Amino acid sequence: MTTEKKHSPLLPVLGGILGAGAVSVGGAYAVMKVTIAGNHKFFIWPDNKPFYDKVTSTYASELWTRRSFDHLKLKAHHFSPKAPSHTWAVVVHGYHGNYTDMMPYACHYLEKGYQVLMPHLRGHGLSQGDYVGFGYHDHFDLMTFIDSIVKKDPQARILLHGMSMGAATVMMASGETLPSQVKCTIADAGFTDAYEQCAYHMKRAYHIPAFPVLDALDFLMKLRYKYSLRQCTPIRSVTHACVPILFIHGEADDFVPYSMMQPLYEACSSEKKMLSVKDAKHVESIFKDPELFWKTADAFAEKYL
Repeated sequence: MTTEKKHSPLLPVLGGILGAGAVSVGGAYAVMKVTIAGNHKFFIWPDNKPFYDKVTSTYASELWTRRSFDHLKLKAHHFSPKAPSHTWAVVVHGYHGNYTDMMPYACHYLEKGYQVLMPHLRGHGLSQGDYVGFGYHDHFDLMTFIDSIVKKDPQARILLHGMSMGAATVMMASGETLPSQVKCTIADAGFTDAYEQCAYHMKRAYHIPAFPVLDALDFLMKLRYKYSLRQCTPIRSVTHACVPILFIHGEADDFVPYSMMQPLYEACSSEKKMLSVKDAKHVESIFKDPELFWKTADAFAEKYL
């Protein structure tokens, strides 16, 4: 199943901190090392395996390599449809995931004749990096791949589609000055703000306030990784979005809470649409009601592409 719900960025370490009975800079450093650590392992969820097999056996592919602004080697898989096309879907995975998580999305877009680019976020998969960007540095990396598409295909019409942390990535990119070839964005189960997302998990799982753990973590992240959770703010980015955005969220999502979609929608300054999927948990909307999911997503994309 395409899901991140087993990978809470706080759960593996907060238990240890509570057991120690104290919150300190040393404890915050331990949190940072686990919470922000990258994940270069590959695992294909059983629900995704048929899509992976179909895509990799049916469509021609190549592996792209690009350099990030801070000199990391970034990788992305490019799959070509059977007929030439100027329509592109850039599909972006989430926290501690990998490009295979996005195979159900890639399969759909390829069948519809899209070119599909599947970036490996920094600190994940084949891309270099030892930390998770929570969408902040990732959205600059995404813009590097967008520029590569435009150079390769100046007539490109580009859709950005991300889930969870990938949704945060595409939302933050949508708030930047993008090439005119980028036409619209789909954000599936995205969070409003990384600090608030982590604070939500601390309160829900351990009934403790965000301060001082997250504030100490933020300070250490600035020193070590040159960014902070407070910079990962999709809700701020969408206030000056330059492309239309479709927000999708499962009503039963308790990982990135469903309550975060409405504020994102209300903050968005561009054309926008919402889709709520009944009984769907985190990033399960595509499986819970695929007909509704794709009917809505395709109609939205076709309006702008």
